[in-house]
Amino acid sequence: MSYKQDRFEEILRDMAARFVALESNRKSMITVTRVAATEMGDTATIFFTVFPDNQEEAALDFLKRQRSDFRAFVKYNA
Repeated sequence: MSYKQDRFEEILRDMAARFVALESNRKSMITVTRVAATEMGDTATIFFTVFPDNQEEAALDFLKRQRSDFRAFVKYNA
């Protein structure tokens, strides 16, 4: 993996973490752990952990609902 790819993924991970911190309801702690992006950067998978574990499904539902808002957040802050 190239330096450019690593840097892109790190920037996207930081943006995802900031977005979650701003938008979450704080009933659970969601931590963005890493991002895996395609080489062209058109698709990315964001990995996260949740505490407590029993809130994992609710956190995943929340993050899925916020996908379009996250895209707008990235476009605005890029």
